[in-house]
Amino acid sequence: MRNTRCAVVVLVLFLSSWSHAQSLVTLYENDFENPADTTCDSNGWGPGSSAGGGTFAADYTTPGNPIAQSETTVNRICIQPTQVAGFYYDPDASAGNYAGSMNSEMLSVVSGWQEAWSLQFDPQGHNNITLNLDWSLIDRMYDPGHYMPANASKTVVARFYRVPKGETFGLTNGGNNATVPYATLNGVLATPFAQDNNFAIVPFPASDYPAKQYTLNWQTQTLNLDLNGQGFQPGDQVAVIYHLPSVVAGDRVHAAFDNLKITASAAAPVPAAAAVPGNALWALAMMALGVLGFGWRQRQRRAAE
Repeated sequence: MRNTRCAVVVLVLFLSSWSHAQSLVTLYENDFENPADTTCDSNGWGPGSSAGGGTFAADYTTPGNPIAQSETTVNRICIQPTQVAGFYYDPDASAGNYAGSMNSEMLSVVSGWQEAWSLQFDPQGHNNITLNLDWSLIDRMYDPGHYMPANASKTVVARFYRVPKGETFGLTNGGNNATVPYATLNGVLATPFAQDNNFAIVPFPASDYPAKQYTLNWQTQTLNLDLNGQGFQPGDQVAVIYHLPSVVAGDRVHAAFDNLKITASAAAPVPAAAAVPGNALWALAMMALGVLGFGWRQRQRRAAE
């Protein structure tokens, strides 16, 4: 009986872990490895970007998931796993050949603007959503020396909007003196239903600068979003704006981002400590079967005595 109880416990663990794993749905995923234009200029950017012609939205918008950018300097950078002139260096080799990049920059109080980019996606009826995105502070090869703070982290702000079915979401830089980018629905200023500003990108120590000014140091931002009570109807989309706030004249930071993955669960997100790795699930199942088999053999042996 004891063996049977053990087997039942193991099976319950297996089934609950399997059920949770099966409930996760990928709503959107982009490693930015398939831009519309794959060429790179001598400064490690997409074509024309060094002259202020960033093409991030044009490179990565896909049907059903429009991308917008508030300024033409949201861009694509070019990456190599070894140090090569004209490319950003990724020693972890986790970013592939390309990543997105953006500035936080206020040239002056009167001519400041707010750079941002946004993505729309369909929640597909799910209310509990998780967004993962890798970030790294990085200097710019074009106009270097101004875009990587010494021992200063940079906060990433994410704002979330409900886009009713049939309405058009817009994004602008806010104009002079703006401290936030502006989002609109059918041309009318929109209000976010949620906002997160709890993630900060940490740079290399000042002692590593400028030796590592073009080296990527990836850190993952994880956001858990609850759509319950936000009025979502079938066909509505979620829009998220990513923004590096700049409120002081001369504040100039350049950051890369990569490996965006948006998933949903029918239940609230499970803490990482409670998750069971996929390759352990079959081990649990085999263990349960082994315990049951051993118990059956023991009962057969006792019955024969």
